[in-house]
Parts: sequence; structure tokens; C-alpha cells
Amino acid sequence: MNERPRFWLTVLGAHTHLHATACSACPHHVFGCCSHPPPYDWADVARVLSLGGRAHLEGALARGELTLTRGGLRFATPKRRGPRGKRVQGCVFLGETGCTLDPREKPAVCNYYVCETALGGPPERNPHGDRPFFAYAVVRELWTRWTHEVSRVVDEAYRDTCPAFDEALVTLLVETYERLEREAGLEGARPEPLPGPTVR
Repeated sequence: MNERPRFWLTVLGAHTHLHATACSACPHHVFGCCSHPPPYDWADVARVLSLGGRAHLEGALARGELTLTRGGLRFATPKRRGPRGKRVQGCVFLGETGCTLDPREKPAVCNYYVCETALGGPPERNPHGDRPFFAYAVVRELWTRWTHEVSRVVDEAYRDTCPAFDEALVTLLVETYERLEREAGLEGARPEPLPGPTVR
């Protein structure tokens, strides 16, 4: 008898991470979520920077793993050998056993979205009921509001141009993100910072 998928939460405000056992052995692999990874919206970039992830982002940009756009950063999606030898497109950070990024380096949606298969099916047939879906909805609602606000601030500062990934942009993003954390009373809900200098 197959073990039911299990899920658990690391609850840290906007850094909340919804885990599911099925994700580590995703039957879809490169055909699943990672075939079309989400962008790093400006709010995602700000969250990673606030945790000391500037070196990670700058390194990925230099290596071509990320590209700069007007709306944030985008993952490269090179082709690689998938199941049965077929060449398929997928996120540059997808390894043989899943994502190679630390949760602190990922776009928020990669942390809080888990598909129905991983969660044991839709709510009406799920052994866990609607609990995992409720957790997803709560974090998504918070993050959607923050994404709109950080994007508004960047658009206002740079108008219709694509900003350079420089000190001015980094400072603007971190200051805006930390303001949102303070306003929501979530400044204490943070994981340990990433190795390296944290932007202040």
C-alpha cells in the first residue's frame, strides 16, 4: 500500500514554505511546475535581497541563469534530457532530485505553491481536507498585495525603463520590502539570513 502524501508548513510570514513529500519525487519532474518557472517579481527579488541573497542573484545574472527585465528577473530554461531520453525545457536550477535552490533564494510562489497531486488530491477527496489549500490561499493573498506594492514603487522610480541591477535598485527594493514587513508586523518572522553581506 502506498504511503499517503504528507505535508507540513514552515510558517514565517512572507517566507512561509509549504512542503509535501511528493515534491521530492515528483512524477512529472521537468514536465511539472519547473518546466515553466515563475518570474522573480520585484517583490521576490526584494525578499531574497533582504535575507542577504545579493551575491546569489548577481552570480546567477553573471552566469546567464537569470536575466533582468522591467518586471524583475527571469529564469533561464535550457533543454535537457528528460524521462525516456526526450529533450525537454526546464528551470536552470532543476537538478536530478528537484530544485537546487535554498528556499530563501526562490521566488515566493515556488515556496508556497504545491500541486493537488502532491497534496493528496482536491480538498473534497483529500485525507487532509482543505488545510493545505487554506495555507496556500493565505500566503498567496499576502504575497499578491506585496507584489503589487513593490512593483508600483519600482515603476514609479524608473517609469518605463528597465532598471540596472545596481546599488540604487537594491536599496529601493530592500527598503520597500522591509517597510511592508513592519506594516504587517512580520519583521520578526524571518528565516536565518543567507551567508554573505545583508543589504541595509
